[in-house]
Amino acid sequence: MKKVLLLIFSIIFFSGMKGVAQKAPMEELKKRINALPNDTARVYAYVDYAMELENIDLDSAELYYQKAAALSEQLNFYMGRIRYALNYTAVLNMQGELQKSKEISQWILALTIQKADTLNRAKAHNNLANAYNFMAVFDSAFHHYVQSANFFSAIKREEHLHILYSNIAMVLHNLLRYDKAIDYNRKSVEYSIKAKDSLQLSSSIVNLATVYSTLEQFDSTENLLKKAIPYLEKTESHYPLSAAYIALGNAQSKLKNYQKAKESFLRSIQNAQAINYSQNMAIAYNGLAMIHYHQNSYNKADEYSDDALRYIDFSQGADLLQLYKLKAGIKAKLGDHSKAYNYLIDYIELNDSIAGMSTRRNVSELEEKYQAAKKDKEILQKQLLLEESRDSLKQRNIWLFIALIVVLLSATIAFNYYRFYKQKQKLYAKELITLQQQQELERLQAGLDGQQSERKRIAAEMHDELGSGLTSILFMADSALNNEHKISENMPKIAEAARGVMDNMNEIIWSMNSEYDSLEDLVSYIRHHSVEFLSQVNMPYRFQIPDEIPFVDIPGAHRRNIHLVIKEALHNIIKHSKASMVEMDFSFDDQLQILIADDGVGINEDDGKKFGNGLKNMKRRMEDIGGSLDIKRENGTGILLSLPLSV
Repeated sequence: MKKVLLLIFSIIFFSGMKGVAQKAPMEELKKRINALPNDTARVYAYVDYAMELENIDLDSAELYYQKAAALSEQLNFYMGRIRYALNYTAVLNMQGELQKSKEISQWILALTIQKADTLNRAKAHNNLANAYNFMAVFDSAFHHYVQSANFFSAIKREEHLHILYSNIAMVLHNLLRYDKAIDYNRKSVEYSIKAKDSLQLSSSIVNLATVYSTLEQFDSTENLLKKAIPYLEKTESHYPLSAAYIALGNAQSKLKNYQKAKESFLRSIQNAQAINYSQNMAIAYNGLAMIHYHQNSYNKADEYSDDALRYIDFSQGADLLQLYKLKAGIKAKLGDHSKAYNYLIDYIELNDSIAGMSTRRNVSELEEKYQAAKKDKEILQKQLLLEESRDSLKQRNIWLFIALIVVLLSATIAFNYYRFYKQKQKLYAKELITLQQQQELERLQAGLDGQQSERKRIAAEMHDELGSGLTSILFMADSALNNEHKISENMPKIAEAARGVMDNMNEIIWSMNSEYDSLEDLVSYIRHHSVEFLSQVNMPYRFQIPDEIPFVDIPGAHRRNIHLVIKEALHNIIKHSKASMVEMDFSFDDQLQILIADDGVGINEDDGKKFGNGLKNMKRRMEDIGGSLDIKRENGTGILLSLPLSV
């Protein structure tokens, strides 16, 4: 995986408690609930018991939070509503009920505003920001975190700032502001030590580790997580422990310490099972499947990926996308090409869906910002006209007293000119922002069009490459079933056609896998498959490849077209050239050049029947990716492929 798994688990939910005494055992809490009448004390007892259940069973915790809510409504108990809502939203976020969490946070925010309750209003802003953070609406999350910090500062409750610093760091991480995210996580660590908050301290350290993981600094990631996990073990908080072990397992996997990574993922699953948290279980099982895939243990990888599919939620779009891609690779390695094809289709459809939703959300946000900028511009223009009118009136009045206040007039003119200039500058800045937003909107639309074209290209390739092969297999199988004498005749043909479909499937999966988007991987792939093909037909060969291969990205569509052109060229040599030797030379200057040469009878340009549209298709494939194909007719035939390395 090139992208590092981003874990959002250290978001903190402020409770409605004024203070925290020593925790009573759960049995005592339950006895106290049964002994209390239906009054405000029973509401508090429900919430206390639900908070204890969060580390054991989220569903049971939800039940007691709902009991607290119902009794608070019956008693019209304001503080009961506050404590219920501020704690219950944490459970909803862990269960993936993000819309419900947002609605409850908005309701409790409105209630605190009505009651002029600044302390709980600050907490409500934080919890609403948490919901937006989980929903990936990061602009709104950042806005409410800042509001929360402002209100806490206004009432001098700075002991909460270490939590807010951690949450703000998480938003900055998601907005790809990694330097700022590191700064805020370090502030959170510093303030957590001052506050003696070991749980938040460990969460902040883990957050810092996820930033380093995103930056692919996996040694730093592993070291930080090993410091944080002992703190979390002492708190017995299963949710952050599960997420921390996932982050550790991912870092260890990247460092190829697979045994340690397996242990970390299994520890994550144990903690997630303790609170029935299926999302982390899915991620951890996926991590185990990926490790076994890299170790060529495909049956075990298949089992763990099935476990991941059983627990994954469709709200985990990026994780599910990665899992479909992994399943396609596993099934292909196990020879189950029908299921590999189905998972590949699932991957393409989900990828299109995610890209569409992301683009629509970005376009919607940009449209809102554009409309806001447009309104700001109109307001500024009105203010500017008003200022000009006031300036004109002042100047007319000043002329009546010019003989007495010449100095004052000069100062007033200078001041008004400066203010007019500043207003013009602000208006220009707003217009510039609006223009940039329009350009960004056009860029997003272009990206969407590109994704649509890529989807059509992949669909066409699958139809052309796989459809004909599968149709041939089906035709030959039906023919054999209807005629017993053709069974032995058709079986070798069916096997050969199936191998062709398998090869085409593997080529399509290879071209779609971004892990192979490098010139070095392309050269290695061409050499491997060319040697395999030439060896099968007993054709002598020689490869000339420079020792140094530049580090250049080659997109999947370019890699596939080059591979297919070389494949067609080798087939033509074997079929038509009567050659006794094939040479393939690579060069990497300002462009990639591959020369495929043979010592055969050569190509007659006028002999169209011999090669059909083969050469035309080869030239078209190279031209489609910005390259070229030239034919040399000296001592046999040479086909020269050229592609600029800047593509």
